[in-house]
Amino acid sequence: MQVIGNAVLNLREFLPKQISFLQGFENQDILDIAGYFDAKIRRAREELQFAERKLVSVSENSDSVSDPYKGEGGRDEQERAMARMEIVRFNKKLTCLVNRKKDFLADPVEYQKCEECGKKIPKERLEEVPHCRHCVKCKNNIHNGNNCH
Repeated sequence: MQVIGNAVLNLREFLPKQISFLQGFENQDILDIAGYFDAKIRRAREELQFAERKLVSVSENSDSVSDPYKGEGGRDEQERAMARMEIVRFNKKLTCLVNRKKDFLADPVEYQKCEECGKKIPKERLEEVPHCRHCVKCKNNIHNGNNCH
């Protein structure tokens, strides 16, 4: 069973058998990709919780006595700032994973298409990076500032 928001989905019932014919994936492949999402979402939640605990710890252990050598930008403040940045980063990662999983569940055929060139993203890439939106070629071109077409 999968939980998205308040909805509980049983993927075996949710995903019709004919989807595998449409997209070239076997039903087990579809379930595997959903499993990859679940594992990555669990990991992102763990990372987020760790970063939140770290922020609390840093805040609780900060020096109550002002250190004249630390000034306004002391080490404690830097650690709190870094912990807050990690929280933002992990929240963004978690949101991306959840949204991309919703895309996958809504339309597995469209999920496989590169948003830049429209070609099918190889199954191996989707297994490794299930939240990807681009094929490797387009991702590299975007990263390097080149046009994909």
